[in-house]
Amino acid sequence: VVGLMGNALHPHAADADVAGVVDAIAHDATWVAIHFTIVVTILLLVGGLVGLAALFRTAPGGRYSELGLAAALVGGAVVVTSLAIDGFAMKAIAVSGFTGPDAGQGQAVALAAMVRAIDFGIWSAGMFVFFGVAFVCFGSAILSGGPLPRWLGWVAIAGGAGSIAASMIQLSASGEVQVAETLFLVSSLLLTGWAFAIAFMIWRGLPVIESTALPLLRRP
Repeated sequence: VVGLMGNALHPHAADADVAGVVDAIAHDATWVAIHFTIVVTILLLVGGLVGLAALFRTAPGGRYSELGLAAALVGGAVVVTSLAIDGFAMKAIAVSGFTGPDAGQGQAVALAAMVRAIDFGIWSAGMFVFFGVAFVCFGSAILSGGPLPRWLGWVAIAGGAGSIAASMIQLSASGEVQVAETLFLVSSLLLTGWAFAIAFMIWRGLPVIESTALPLLRRP
């Protein structure tokens, strides 16, 4: 829910010029709060994936879940770094350039362009590893056998594969493109639904969960 709120408020225009972006960031009072919200979402999601990996500790798909957790930890750190650059560093650059003397605006735009290019590479890597590889691995763990229905495995793989494809499209274009933005939006919505479904199953204590040897995840 937190992630849906943050992403709904975050602008997603891929073809906006740098000057317009910097101007918008400088006058957006919610910019920092939006990115902080998404950072919290990533931390909560990583915590959830740690618990999910525990479900597969003794299951046939345990090795895939371990790889997925490793990718989630590494990719989550990369994504948080990108969010910090976009949400906090870019805000500082925008404020300093567009709230000070007019002579500083050109320097702010030039600096923002360089920072944005760096952030593009970091974000693309985070999209590939965290939203892509990690969820493909967890989907493979579910398909290999474990306490969750197999259809959840296919949903995770579809969302992860879409994220990987979106990151590769961006990297091949050497910049953000709308088709990649759209593909990633659809993929992230799939993964959000996947997370809701698993959380609901654990919360309800369905038989597939009750059959595992993890009493801390069972409801009384």
